Amino acid sequence: MKSAKTILLGFALVVIANTAILACSCGEPVPVLDQFERSDFVMVGRLTTADRTKAVITVERTYKGKLKAGETLDFVDGGHGDCSRGYRTADIGQEYLFYLRVPPEGSLFNPSLCGRSTAVERAFDDLAYLDRLPATAGRTRLSGYFISREEKLPNVRGLVITISGTKSEREYELTTDKNGFFEVYDVAPGDYIVTPQVPIGWQIGYSQKSGVDINKTLSYELNVKSKRHTTTRIPIFRPPIAHYPRIWFAAINDPNKPDWEILPQEAKAGEVILSKRNELGILSNFSATPFELYGKGYASVEGFWQMMLYPEGASDERTSGKGVTWKYTREQVSQMTAFEAKAAGMLAEENMKTLGIDWCTFEGKRFPYRSATPGEHYKLIVAAMRAKLEQNPEVKRILLATGDLILKPDHHGEENPPPEWKYCDIWMQLRSDLQNAAPKLKP
Repeated sequence: MKSAKTILLGFALVVIANTAILACSCGEPVPVLDQFERSDFVMVGRLTTADRTKAVITVERTYKGKLKAGETLDFVDGGHGDCSRGYRTADIGQEYLFYLRVPPEGSLFNPSLCGRSTAVERAFDDLAYLDRLPATAGRTRLSGYFISREEKLPNVRGLVITISGTKSEREYELTTDKNGFFEVYDVAPGDYIVTPQVPIGWQIGYSQKSGVDINKTLSYELNVKSKRHTTTRIPIFRPPIAHYPRIWFAAINDPNKPDWEILPQEAKAGEVILSKRNELGILSNFSATPFELYGKGYASVEGFWQMMLYPEGASDERTSGKGVTWKYTREQVSQMTAFEAKAAGMLAEENMKTLGIDWCTFEGKRFPYRSATPGEHYKLIVAAMRAKLEQNPEVKRILLATGDLILKPDHHGEENPPPEWKYCDIWMQLRSDLQNAAPKLKP
């Protein structure tokens, strides 16, 4: 049988003045390097068994101290008080990172509640350092990561963190990993300003629900010491719906509302209607948002869309089709917007029915107009929407301002339409691309 060490998980109680309530009060955790140097044992272990009196941890790997993989350690809780860490049977199998000190003779191990010991799934900052100890020993390091008290973190991969020296022109641009973690080594000692990019729809600070004021500061000042590790935690929260413009959700009472329209107040929780009655209408294909695509200019996505239904020239078989009249030229439709472009498209569809065709064209290439799966027409519409986004700053501003709201159309559509008809889905994908874009690092 493997040897076992008994470790007491009893954590110091902090007595709040003038009250009989016992509670723990912890400040900012010490950096990984400091905690490592203060510890006699640093190891990762897996919870094997747990009850109300004892938890057994099996050592998996050791970063410091003479503990062997497979060795079992007995952790005795501190009585399940306010500052005691207990283990549930539901946690069996979970991995933990522990920083431990050798206790005085006759005493038991006593890892601090305010230290860095934690579940491995929350220890990415520590493990990023510990797993590279041979290569990083003696180097100056600055790191950080995002935290949230209220809920699960959003997608924090690919966010840009700018680190600037306050007394020098030295600047670093880092990109977060999937955990929102960032780090840089060999930083010159001194004072630095850390400016994080925050996920769209989130703000720096803690939700007002927690009773903590929102931190309006978008930067953090840190002092980096030579051959030490400096770290920062960036708290973020997602504001409630009230933080979005009220006009987006304002109730409209219009007795002349057309049957096709869905009004802003019909949005469900977490949704927003891209109504043409407010600024969100700029995201409609109808909106007059000029753009260029493949060397030609268009007045709107709707005009670009309907233009493809029209003949490309005298040699186009649609031009000589019997029983049809083309009221507009292809060029005229390309410069239309809103309902004018839509009406031109409806005329074209009637001609297509008469001619018995189900295709449209672009630059001489023929492809199906409606397809159950993304095809050439879908790719062109996405390209047009992307060009609209990239060439119209207001479109980009408003799209990003929608945060993580689910975008919904302002009109009733057909069931199971082709994918390019689902313009809200395309916008959300383009929004996600913007949110997750990682700018290139400076040389």
